[in-house]
Amino acid sequence: MNKALNQSRRAILPVWKTTPITVLHRESGIPPVDQLLEARRWRFASRLKSLDDAHPLARRTAPPRQPTYHDLIKRRYQAQPESSFRTRLRRTNELLASCARPKLIRQCFQQEQMPPLQTASKEKTAETFLRWVKSIDLLTLVVYSDGSLSEKGVASYGFTIHQDNLPTLDGSGRLGPAEVFDAEARGALEGFEVNCCKRGLIELDTST
Repeated sequence: MNKALNQSRRAILPVWKTTPITVLHRESGIPPVDQLLEARRWRFASRLKSLDDAHPLARRTAPPRQPTYHDLIKRRYQAQPESSFRTRLRRTNELLASCARPKLIRQCFQQEQMPPLQTASKEKTAETFLRWVKSIDLLTLVVYSDGSLSEKGVASYGFTIHQDNLPTLDGSGRLGPAEVFDAEARGALEGFEVNCCKRGLIELDTST
Protein backbone atom coordinates (compact mmCIF):
# COMPACT_ATOMS: atom_id res chain seq x y z
CA MET A 1 0.00 0.00 0.00
CA ASN A 2 2.87 2.37 0.72
CA LYS A 3 4.30 1.78 -2.75
CA ALA A 4 1.00 2.55 -4.46
CA LEU A 5 0.52 5.65 -2.31
CA ASN A 6 4.03 6.91 -3.07
CA GLN A 7 3.48 6.48 -6.80
CA SER A 8 0.21 8.39 -6.55
CA ARG A 9 1.92 11.25 -4.71
CA ARG A 10 4.69 11.43 -7.29
CA ALA A 11 2.07 11.59 -10.05
CA ILE A 12 0.20 14.54 -8.56
CA LEU A 13 3.21 16.50 -7.24
CA PRO A 14 5.83 18.23 -9.43
CA VAL A 15 8.79 16.36 -7.89
CA TRP A 16 11.75 14.30 -9.08
CA LYS A 17 12.04 10.56 -8.71
CA THR A 18 14.79 11.07 -6.15
CA THR A 19 12.64 13.25 -3.89
CA PRO A 20 12.67 11.85 -0.32
CA ILE A 21 9.54 10.17 1.00
CA THR A 22 9.29 12.63 3.90
CA VAL A 23 9.04 15.50 1.43
CA LEU A 24 6.25 13.70 -0.40
CA HIS A 25 4.31 13.34 2.85
CA ARG A 26 4.83 16.99 3.71
CA GLU A 27 3.91 18.43 0.32
CA SER A 28 0.87 16.22 -0.28
CA GLY A 29 -0.45 16.37 3.27
CA ILE A 30 -1.03 12.60 3.25
CA PRO A 31 0.49 10.65 6.18
CA PRO A 32 1.91 7.13 5.82
CA VAL A 33 -0.42 4.18 5.45
CA ASP A 34 0.27 2.80 8.92
CA GLN A 35 -0.76 6.13 10.48
CA LEU A 36 -3.93 6.25 8.38
CA LEU A 37 -4.88 2.73 9.43
CA GLU A 38 -4.07 3.43 13.07
CA ALA A 39 -6.24 6.56 13.04
CA ARG A 40 -9.05 4.56 11.47
CA ARG A 41 -8.62 1.95 14.19
CA TRP A 42 -8.95 4.56 16.92
CA ARG A 43 -12.10 5.93 15.30
CA PHE A 44 -13.56 2.44 15.18
CA ALA A 45 -12.70 1.97 18.86
CA SER A 46 -14.58 5.17 19.65
CA ARG A 47 -17.57 3.85 17.72
CA LEU A 48 -17.49 0.58 19.68
CA LYS A 49 -17.70 2.54 22.94
CA SER A 50 -20.76 4.44 21.68
CA LEU A 51 -22.83 1.29 20.98
CA ASP A 52 -25.55 0.10 23.34
CA ASP A 53 -25.39 -3.24 25.13
CA ALA A 54 -27.81 -4.92 22.72
CA HIS A 55 -25.63 -4.27 19.66
CA PRO A 56 -23.97 -7.41 18.22
CA LEU A 57 -20.52 -5.78 18.15
CA ALA A 58 -20.84 -4.75 21.79
CA ARG A 59 -21.57 -8.34 22.77
CA ARG A 60 -18.53 -9.62 20.86
CA THR A 61 -16.23 -7.17 22.65
CA ALA A 62 -17.39 -8.28 26.12
CA PRO A 63 -14.77 -10.24 28.11
CA PRO A 64 -15.32 -14.01 28.31
CA ARG A 65 -17.39 -15.24 31.22
CA GLN A 66 -16.42 -18.29 33.20
CA PRO A 67 -19.34 -20.73 33.56
CA THR A 68 -20.39 -22.20 36.87
CA TYR A 69 -19.50 -25.86 37.18
CA HIS A 70 -21.45 -28.43 39.17
CA ASP A 71 -19.45 -31.20 40.80
CA LEU A 72 -22.22 -33.77 40.37
CA ILE A 73 -22.27 -33.34 36.57
CA LYS A 74 -19.43 -34.28 34.27
CA ARG A 75 -17.60 -31.38 32.70
CA ARG A 76 -18.24 -32.49 29.14
CA TYR A 77 -22.00 -32.27 29.70
CA GLN A 78 -21.82 -28.74 31.08
CA ALA A 79 -21.53 -25.43 29.27
CA GLN A 80 -18.09 -24.96 27.81
CA PRO A 81 -16.14 -21.81 28.72
CA GLU A 82 -16.02 -19.01 26.21
CA SER A 83 -12.88 -18.49 24.20
CA SER A 84 -10.42 -16.15 25.93
CA PHE A 85 -8.57 -15.38 22.71
CA ARG A 86 -8.06 -11.64 22.26
CA THR A 87 -9.49 -11.13 18.82
CA ARG A 88 -8.73 -8.09 16.68
CA LEU A 89 -12.11 -6.66 17.63
CA ARG A 90 -11.38 -7.04 21.35
CA ARG A 91 -7.93 -5.52 20.97
CA THR A 92 -9.43 -2.54 19.15
CA ASN A 93 -12.02 -2.12 21.89
CA GLU A 94 -9.25 -2.10 24.53
CA LEU A 95 -7.59 0.96 22.97
CA LEU A 96 -9.96 3.19 24.94
CA ALA A 97 -10.89 2.95 28.59
CA SER A 98 -14.15 1.33 29.61
CA CYS A 99 -17.14 3.63 29.96
CA ALA A 100 -20.90 3.41 30.49
CA ARG A 101 -22.69 2.50 27.29
CA PRO A 102 -25.71 4.57 26.17
CA LYS A 103 -29.19 3.25 26.79
CA LEU A 104 -31.73 3.26 24.01
CA ILE A 105 -35.11 4.25 25.43
CA ARG A 106 -38.16 3.53 23.33
CA GLN A 107 -40.30 6.57 22.64
CA CYS A 108 -43.65 6.55 24.40
CA PHE A 109 -46.41 8.66 22.89
CA GLN A 110 -49.39 9.86 24.86
CA GLN A 111 -52.52 8.09 23.66
CA GLU A 112 -55.10 9.94 25.70
CA GLN A 113 -57.09 12.67 24.03
CA MET A 114 -56.04 16.18 24.94
CA PRO A 115 -58.81 18.43 26.31
CA PRO A 116 -59.76 21.50 24.23
CA LEU A 117 -58.08 24.78 25.08
CA GLN A 118 -61.40 26.59 25.45
CA THR A 119 -64.05 24.73 27.43
CA ALA A 120 -66.51 27.58 27.93
CA SER A 121 -69.00 28.62 25.25
CA LYS A 122 -68.44 31.68 23.07
CA GLU A 123 -71.33 33.54 24.72
CA LYS A 124 -69.90 33.03 28.20
CA THR A 125 -66.42 33.93 27.03
CA ALA A 126 -67.75 37.13 25.42
CA GLU A 127 -69.50 38.14 28.66
CA THR A 128 -66.32 37.55 30.64
CA PHE A 129 -64.31 39.60 28.14
CA LEU A 130 -66.76 42.53 28.24
CA ARG A 131 -66.59 42.61 32.03
CA TRP A 132 -62.81 42.60 31.83
CA VAL A 133 -62.78 45.50 29.32
CA LYS A 134 -64.93 47.59 31.65
CA SER A 135 -62.58 46.92 34.56
CA ILE A 136 -59.39 48.25 32.93
CA ASP A 137 -58.14 51.81 33.25
CA LEU A 138 -59.68 54.39 30.90
CA LEU A 139 -56.25 55.54 29.69
CA THR A 140 -55.17 52.02 28.71
CA LEU A 141 -54.99 51.33 24.99
CA VAL A 142 -56.31 47.97 23.77
CA VAL A 143 -55.08 46.56 20.43
CA TYR A 144 -57.47 44.14 18.67
CA SER A 145 -56.05 42.00 15.86
CA ASP A 146 -57.62 39.55 13.44
CA GLY A 147 -56.63 37.69 10.26
CA SER A 148 -58.33 36.13 7.26
CA LEU A 149 -57.45 33.76 4.42
CA SER A 150 -58.73 34.16 0.86
CA GLU A 151 -59.62 31.36 -1.54
CA LYS A 152 -56.25 31.80 -3.26
CA GLY A 153 -54.39 31.23 0.01
CA VAL A 154 -53.46 34.88 0.59
CA ALA A 155 -53.51 35.92 4.26
CA SER A 156 -54.57 39.41 5.33
CA TYR A 157 -54.61 41.10 8.71
CA GLY A 158 -56.13 44.08 10.40
CA PHE A 159 -55.84 45.80 13.75
CA THR A 160 -57.61 48.56 15.61
CA ILE A 161 -56.63 50.44 18.75
CA HIS A 162 -59.33 51.39 21.27
CA GLN A 163 -59.22 53.67 24.27
CA ASP A 164 -62.19 53.86 26.60
CA ASN A 165 -64.15 51.67 24.12
CA LEU A 166 -63.54 54.23 21.35
CA PRO A 167 -61.44 53.51 18.23
CA THR A 168 -58.39 55.74 17.94
CA LEU A 169 -56.34 54.13 15.15
CA ASP A 170 -56.52 51.17 12.77
CA GLY A 171 -54.49 49.50 10.04
CA SER A 172 -54.41 46.50 7.72
CA GLY A 173 -52.14 44.66 5.29
CA ARG A 174 -51.42 41.45 3.39
CA LEU A 175 -48.82 38.75 3.93
CA GLY A 176 -49.22 36.68 0.78
CA PRO A 177 -49.12 32.88 1.12
CA ALA A 178 -49.30 32.36 4.90
CA GLU A 179 -51.51 31.00 7.65
CA VAL A 180 -54.29 32.90 9.39
CA PHE A 181 -52.51 32.83 12.73
CA ASP A 182 -49.43 34.41 11.14
CA ALA A 183 -51.62 37.24 9.87
CA GLU A 184 -53.13 37.75 13.33
CA ALA A 185 -49.68 37.85 14.89
CA ARG A 186 -48.49 40.34 12.26
CA GLY A 187 -51.44 42.61 12.96
CA ALA A 188 -50.78 42.44 16.70
CA LEU A 189 -47.11 43.28 16.11
CA GLU A 190 -47.88 46.36 14.02
CA GLY A 191 -50.45 47.50 16.55
CA PHE A 192 -47.89 47.05 19.31
CA GLU A 193 -45.28 49.04 17.36
CA VAL A 194 -47.73 51.92 17.02
CA ASN A 195 -48.58 51.68 20.70
CA CYS A 196 -45.06 50.95 22.00
CA CYS A 197 -44.64 54.30 23.75
CA LYS A 198 -47.87 54.00 25.72
CA ARG A 199 -49.42 51.56 28.12
CA GLY A 200 -51.57 49.05 26.29
CA LEU A 201 -52.90 45.52 25.95
CA ILE A 202 -53.11 43.23 22.91
CA GLU A 203 -56.07 40.95 22.19
CA LEU A 204 -55.90 38.23 19.51
CA ASP A 205 -58.74 36.36 17.89
CA THR A 206 -57.34 32.88 18.60
CA SER A 207 -60.48 30.96 17.67
CA THR A 208 -58.69 29.86 14.46
